[in-house]
Amino acid sequence: MAKKTASTPLEPGPSTDMPSTSTNNVDRRKRSNSELSVDDLALLASTVIAEWDHNGQHIHRRKMSYTSQECRWLEKYSQLKELHEKHGHAPVTYSNYADKSLVCWVNTQRRCCCIESRMKLLNAIGFVWSPSEALEDLWLEKYYQLKDFYQRYGHAQVTYSNCADNLLVEWAYNQRKRCSTEKRKEMLKLIGFVFPALEGQEDQWLEKYNQLKEFYQKHGHTRVTCSNADKSLVRWVGTQRGCKMEKRRKMLDLIEFVWPSPKSPSKVEKDQC
Repeated sequence: MAKKTASTPLEPGPSTDMPSTSTNNVDRRKRSNSELSVDDLALLASTVIAEWDHNGQHIHRRKMSYTSQECRWLEKYSQLKELHEKHGHAPVTYSNYADKSLVCWVNTQRRCCCIESRMKLLNAIGFVWSPSEALEDLWLEKYYQLKDFYQRYGHAQVTYSNCADNLLVEWAYNQRKRCSTEKRKEMLKLIGFVFPALEGQEDQWLEKYNQLKEFYQKHGHTRVTCSNADKSLVRWVGTQRGCKMEKRRKMLDLIEFVWPSPKSPSKVEKDQC
């Protein structure tokens, strides 16, 4: 986009140099909110038009104000278009763009833009209208940052000590804890992302459960203490008292597991070390 420069006031000239009244009327109609074409917007993007009244003596202030608004809109649009041409998409977030005013402008377009010619221009650069799609773009933005890290270092285990982008470290941590979309998980696995070994955790739980089951079959109860059982089993039993998984609770009930009593919460603790 050509850099906007201040226009020099025009000196009144002969009547032949003045736009006719009919031309002014056409321009006035064309510049209404609903009738500006894409070509009109492109023209306004490259020049500021000084409009005179029918006598050629004064600048038409209302029209100039409108033209100025269009130029400001197109200035932000051009910035967004440059991002599209550079990256192939047009997501703009507070984390990937320093100009916060552009981020604010993008959010405003998503909420309020209803002028057809502007919508066509935004669609032409892949503008994301849906908030849900915008969230997907945010996720993909971080994913590609992590992919770049993987391609550079051969792994995706970002930490505060090996990655200067703290936001990326926090994002990776949240993916390990909360990512539940299979498609996203598969994408992350392709770049060496390591999720918690849920299957391994289940195996560890079953191993301790079987130890407690053996204790129950031998002693007729599951009240393990430091004096009659392995300390790691005692600690594991303590953590199970807060178990919320119905399947596991049913398995523990089969061996008469002692759950904490609301009336006497300290009784179980006295049974332990």
